[in-house]
Amino acid sequence: MQDVSIVDKGEDYKYKFSIVMAVYNVEPFLQEAVDSVLQQNIGFKENVQLILVDDGSKDRSGEICDTYKKEYPDNIVVIHKENGGVSSARNEGLKYIKGKYVNFLDSDDKLSENTLEEVYLFFEQHYIETDVVAIPMYFFDGQTGEHILNYKFKKGSRIIDLRKEYTYSQLSMSSAFFPQISIKNISFDQNLVEAEDAKEVLKILCNKMRLGILKDGKYFYRKRSIGEQSATQNSKMNKKCYIVYLKNFTKTIIEYYKNNMHYLPRYVQYTLMYHLQWKIMQGEIPTGVLTKEEI
Repeated sequence: MQDVSIVDKGEDYKYKFSIVMAVYNVEPFLQEAVDSVLQQNIGFKENVQLILVDDGSKDRSGEICDTYKKEYPDNIVVIHKENGGVSSARNEGLKYIKGKYVNFLDSDDKLSENTLEEVYLFFEQHYIETDVVAIPMYFFDGQTGEHILNYKFKKGSRIIDLRKEYTYSQLSMSSAFFPQISIKNISFDQNLVEAEDAKEVLKILCNKMRLGILKDGKYFYRKRSIGEQSATQNSKMNKKCYIVYLKNFTKTIIEYYKNNMHYLPRYVQYTLMYHLQWKIMQGEIPTGVLTKEEI
């Protein structure tokens, strides 16, 4: 095991984990998400900080957050703010993190109860090698089965050198974990309604070009069968998912790597094209979303 005290330069962390959760109109799902954090076998009270950012919810989500805060006043931070979107909520939550490792669990998803313990043990062994540790994703509720990108876990838990194995894309920050020290300067792009995760993951990976793969935790990703559809499920109808997406995500990442590495690694090319393929396969853009010129 690495001597992490040297790596941390004397950083003193109150918790092993901080989990930032953006909350907006998720009354039917929020309790399940929060309970999956409370029930972590690493020990919630001793090791976990949960930051709930109520992003102007119109249902009872904010009240549910306050109820949990009363029960765990030392571990849970609740922030109520005007609606600004998931990026705005996460950016606000980042101001309060006190954990050594950070995650951005979505408020309608959940973690397997062993996730934080497994991630902690893995990160402590590989702290110097990587700034990103990913766990596999599994669908539940309106859809079942594995996420298509779970193929990267087939060889087991390990550290991947992305210069050599460039097809192992990591797009989600919800199903990944980061040392606090590696995300101190990140800011989620409030103009993006998708790929805001992928943009920050790619920027973080630029530092070491190594991705931690941990098969022993599970991230459960809800495909909603009731209530409002998620932002991802509604993306085809959102104007920002086209021109703004290309400028603020694709173009920005290309420029970021050219400025920092002076070339565009195959890993970045592959990941950008992986993400872009869904736009191409979409085919028709719904009527009224873009002008003829924009199309």
